[in-house]
Amino acid sequence: MRQAAPRARVLAIRAVHSDKIGYSGDALTALTEILHQVTEAQENGCPEKMIDIVSFSAGYYDEWDEGSEFAGVIEDLVARGVVFVAAAGNESTARPFHPAWLATRAGAKNSGPRVIAVGALNPDGSKALFSNENRAVRVWASGVNVVSTFPVADGSETAERVVPARNRASLDPDKFTGDYAVWSGTSFATPLVAAEVANRLLRIGEKQAKLALTKVDSKTTVNRARAALPELP
Repeated sequence: MRQAAPRARVLAIRAVHSDKIGYSGDALTALTEILHQVTEAQENGCPEKMIDIVSFSAGYYDEWDEGSEFAGVIEDLVARGVVFVAAAGNESTARPFHPAWLATRAGAKNSGPRVIAVGALNPDGSKALFSNENRAVRVWASGVNVVSTFPVADGSETAERVVPARNRASLDPDKFTGDYAVWSGTSFATPLVAAEVANRLLRIGEKQAKLALTKVDSKTTVNRARAALPELP
């Protein structure tokens, strides 16, 4: 997100472990804390504590299709004007993937825009083969071979061929000592959409005094979010 929206302030909350396994309780706790911070910011008029966008690159399938256990807290965030952007999933299926599936729910008349579910595109603009697609997915962004920052790490795999005498080697697939890595997935398309939303909010806040980012009451944040996403009511 930082690459695409360099003027935005980013709060990163770790809720998924390095083995790619995440627990719903951890994610729910993080979202609940975000809701508490947004509520405090709005009730006390503290723009420095306001969170305008949540970029959520995770999810799960509900075996009984009873709805997302995250629904309550996410709908509370949306009602306060927070734009919630969620990954559509990477199994090339139309099954409901939560919480992105909440994009199928229309928000209340005066609430912020509904959840935005994001699918992944190939570099040529076609839809990635792995990307989920269903009626929740209305926004698509680049999600294949995305270059981004990555913690310095040297994994257990090695290059297939190494010629030390000539300082040559084939690619070491899990050696990330250059601070960057290449990844694919709707999880990478999602922050790009969040970054575009951030850029829009910044522009609107600068051009329209009544929607300035320094104003964080719920009515203003809802109107600002709707102004940033007129095509996503």
